[in-house]
Amino acid sequence: MRAARNLLALAALSLLPQALPAQDTVTPEGRFLTTEGDGIVSGVRVKVAPDGAVWFLVPARDQISRLHDGVMTNWQLRPSDDLGVNPVDFELDGRYVWFIGNGQRGIDAISSYFCRLDTETNEVTEWVVPGTRPAGFWRAPDGKVWIAQSAARLQSVDLETLEVVDYRSLATFAYSQIRGGADGAIWLVDYGNNRVVRWVPGAAEETSWTYFTGFRLNTSHMEIDASGKIWLAHLEGNTIDRFDPATNRLEIWGGFSRPLHFDFGEGGTLYVTEADGSNGRLAVFDSNLAFSSTTDLTPATFLVARAVNQTRASRRTRNATLTTFNTADTEIPAADLTVAASFPGILKYTFASRNAYGIDTAAGGVAWIGSEGKLVRIVPQAIGSPEDLAAPLAVSLIGPAEAKIRIDLSLTNRGTAEIAGDALYLFSAGSFAGRQAFTIPPGGTVRFSDAYPVGRAYSPVFGPVRIRVTSGDVATLDPVVRTVRVQPDGGTFGFALPALPLTATLPAGATRTLFAGARDAEATVLGVYAPEGGQGVGTLYAADGSLRGSFAFALGANERREFNPAASAFGVEPLPGDVIRITATGGAVQAYTTVFDLGTRDAAVALPADTATSMVFPSVGRSGGVNGSVFESDLWLSNPDPDAPASVTISYVPSDGASAPPAALRTIPPRGSLRVENLMTALFSRATGQGALTLSSDRPIAALVRVASKRVEGDYAGFATPLTAADAIAGGASKIAPGALQDTERRTHLLLYNSGAAGRVTAVILGGDGAELGRTGVDLAAGAAGRINAVCYAAGVGELLAGSIRIEAAPGMNVYAVTADLDGQSSDPEYLRPR
Repeated sequence: MRAARNLLALAALSLLPQALPAQDTVTPEGRFLTTEGDGIVSGVRVKVAPDGAVWFLVPARDQISRLHDGVMTNWQLRPSDDLGVNPVDFELDGRYVWFIGNGQRGIDAISSYFCRLDTETNEVTEWVVPGTRPAGFWRAPDGKVWIAQSAARLQSVDLETLEVVDYRSLATFAYSQIRGGADGAIWLVDYGNNRVVRWVPGAAEETSWTYFTGFRLNTSHMEIDASGKIWLAHLEGNTIDRFDPATNRLEIWGGFSRPLHFDFGEGGTLYVTEADGSNGRLAVFDSNLAFSSTTDLTPATFLVARAVNQTRASRRTRNATLTTFNTADTEIPAADLTVAASFPGILKYTFASRNAYGIDTAAGGVAWIGSEGKLVRIVPQAIGSPEDLAAPLAVSLIGPAEAKIRIDLSLTNRGTAEIAGDALYLFSAGSFAGRQAFTIPPGGTVRFSDAYPVGRAYSPVFGPVRIRVTSGDVATLDPVVRTVRVQPDGGTFGFALPALPLTATLPAGATRTLFAGARDAEATVLGVYAPEGGQGVGTLYAADGSLRGSFAFALGANERREFNPAASAFGVEPLPGDVIRITATGGAVQAYTTVFDLGTRDAAVALPADTATSMVFPSVGRSGGVNGSVFESDLWLSNPDPDAPASVTISYVPSDGASAPPAALRTIPPRGSLRVENLMTALFSRATGQGALTLSSDRPIAALVRVASKRVEGDYAGFATPLTAADAIAGGASKIAPGALQDTERRTHLLLYNSGAAGRVTAVILGGDGAELGRTGVDLAAGAAGRINAVCYAAGVGELLAGSIRIEAAPGMNVYAVTADLDGQSSDPEYLRPR
């Protein structure tokens, strides 16, 4: 029967449409921290406090312990010759630790403990309750404590009057877990007969769902997630389940070996401890990748009897003994910390210490685990070095050719020596990373289309791409990570991001601006990623400059976190004109906003904008496109100055040589923002036209241009960031535009503005091997804008699947340049700047 339930959960695995990525793409790190007397850290939970302290229990020694800054503090609840509290579960509440004990020594045989430790006075208050082996507790908002007893009853305890009330139904066998629901209901696990129970205090009936018959699964842990679904770990059933009370649907995942306790990670992951008597194991499980079986459960109702217990609780106090010592902190040797995939979506980390019990996860998915004689710290993914390049977001979706999302990776070598390395797609903590090795000749480009066909069919996966160079000069490497959604008509849309060095992210002390979408037809997601770990503060400002909220974040190495919608990070609803400022307070952070068009499903990703008083956009306009589309440009401005408004002069330079309209003047309030939709019409009264936009401000501002191909179904958009004087190509010099394309899906255009003397800009097309394939150019007058459409075709190059463009400026010129990649069907634009 047990094997049958596991086979049911694993039957769908044969349908997995992709192989597991390479196993050399996970680099775990682990440490052992000794406890006093090598006590077994076998309590239900471990808890990481906001100050970084790690709290845990050593039940056999009657100890509550805290690790902070290498110092272990132990509260000895009873002397060693009078042990018996046996604390098994706890919660932190400021200076207090509330806990239950299921020991029997020193109290009546049918009694149990509920206790409170005051960590400032070391006083322990014990409530002796007439129950047997409490399995869990819930402190209700009214001050009462609800205790799930193994002896077939649920009890309420009034800590002031000491009244104890027993509740049970005829279906109750033995409770092992209790949680309070967001709606005020109490949720329990009746492990003796495999039931999930919901009961509203005071109700005449309970509702329960039996999730298995035939043998006892010994359900060892239950939690309720943010959506109200119930997660269950079955020690004997060797599965993890998720139950949705709203639909009565139960999902079952196999591939575990005596799962005991778990904690939620980011993005649908669970961190699960396993205790089968062998070495300790941490199973990192991604429900979005692992395949499950499903079944529908039938709810049943039972009358709940209420009886005031004839024995009242008693209360007494005693003092705990406080001891401290510097813990031994040793690295787990690589040979004693191994990782393997049991099934897709589950990675298991095995360490040389018998069994794994309670668990809590901190920033970056760092797991703190109780084990036998040790507290264990596991960092599942510590791969990479500070010299790496990284793009914070890419998306993959496995599916048929007309309904998939692929990741295209293009890497250009601007140097004179070969570059080799690999690019890792860190899409899940429950999987080995996707890996693409590369070797790039001097001056060459390599491109991998559909570089990471990983994930689960019809369910997208998200993650950063981290690029490691093993030989050659990383400073001359220009990678572009492009997320491409394929349409049934053969067209594509998505977004492209450069992979940047960590020094180009937000270092500690730096502040950058992120813009959120302003239209009713779009939604904005805020993302933060720390390749090496980092901390920061985000603040949200309204268009009028008023502060709407703030939040602090701490990320571990390779941790990425998203907030959907972006304003939810600040506890408010989104408003048009929202501007987010991210300040890094430690490490290095990559932040971004993803703006989704709700009609087309197109995603445009905006990277943080720095501030300047003078900037250029060689890429604005309004014109007709293919398939009935219309290109329009919107201008987004932000003034981070807290005290003074910013006066901005906005000028438009037509690329067709027509006379320029008068400059427009706009004022931005302190800390405020300004959105100008269809800037050509709103600022310059032009129905059509293309050219460059220059901004001049009396104080530093942040700016972004949104260019959209507008269709009946919605927008296909891209973001163009401004260029400053440091980005210009000086006369006689050149820069390389990476990732140039010319194929059946997309084409690359070159957009230019010359603030120097008149001259010729030459575009040299370079192939994958770095050799010249063709060249073309355009003459620009002083202060003129220009463009070369379909630059590869203009240079006589019919197709370019992997290549780059060298942009050369004649002496005396000062050229601002960007490339624009456009899809042939959707006209979705993506903008990249040369280096």
